[in-house]
Amino acid sequence: MIKRGMIHGRFQPFHNGHFDYMKQALQLSEELIIGITNPDPGTIEEVGSDSHRHREDANPFNYYNRMLMIKRSILLNKQIAADYPRISIIPFPINKPGLWKYYVPDNTITQIIRVLDPWDNEKMKVFKEYGFAVKVIEGERITSGTEIREHILRKESILKHLVPAGTFSVLEELFQSS
Repeated sequence: MIKRGMIHGRFQPFHNGHFDYMKQALQLSEELIIGITNPDPGTIEEVGSDSHRHREDANPFNYYNRMLMIKRSILLNKQIAADYPRISIIPFPINKPGLWKYYVPDNTITQIIRVLDPWDNEKMKVFKEYGFAVKVIEGERITSGTEIREHILRKESILKHLVPAGTFSVLEELFQSS
């Protein structure tokens, strides 16, 4: 078992694919850190291996709302709610390795990654360069944040089967207040 594992993502929004990734990593880790990347506009940079993750329309939810999506998704799931004390949710400026030491306890953390696209391979390389162990876990793309954001932009109902209950509750609140 990994003493301290870490997953990371933009979670724009936190969807069922992310939830599955988190559950797998939690099973492997005594303690799990969930790093929310692109925590603020100042940490967002364009990367060659992904043409959209830096765009404003790909980052509509602020850090707080994404943290709330994750927290509620965990707490509303009877299977893993009891594991919440083993989980930390932090901002993680993925594009600013020089800042990682201010967010991550130390590099004894094992970065747990699902390799779904070229960007994941790029991150894995950088983590290794900065001294992190990397554990690759199996997984496939169940849905994408892009797909969900497109439904939201078209003012279609949020597809409840694409996101965990916690995310759905946050999205409902956000769109009732707007």
